[in-house]
Amino acid sequence: MDEIESSITLPPGALPLQSYARYYTEHRGLVHGAYTTEIEEERPPDYGCEEAQLDNSYKPVACPASADVRPGSRRWVKFEDYPAVGGLDCSALQIEFDPKAKAFIYLECAELIVD
Repeated sequence: MDEIESSITLPPGALPLQSYARYYTEHRGLVHGAYTTEIEEERPPDYGCEEAQLDNSYKPVACPASADVRPGSRRWVKFEDYPAVGGLDCSALQIEFDPKAKAFIYLECAELIVD
């Protein structure tokens, strides 16, 4: 994270780096980054998450939010928990970084298409 964030040049229209909640994951030797200004709230128990009990029954539980990092903070996540981000006017960014080459493969605003 430190290497990426110390060498990143944000695209035109992006907010300052500390304005984003930043998620990183590794997949096939590359680091993927999702930056967003949105915070996902914890989901209610009736959302559909269940916890297995010792008696083989299931109990509804609160679903953890996968994108609950506050702007200005950052977190490594498992690839399967990596949040999809999108927004308007560069409120979300997607990056891909090659740590071996120490180079960005892409860095772009993840803008939603609104019809």
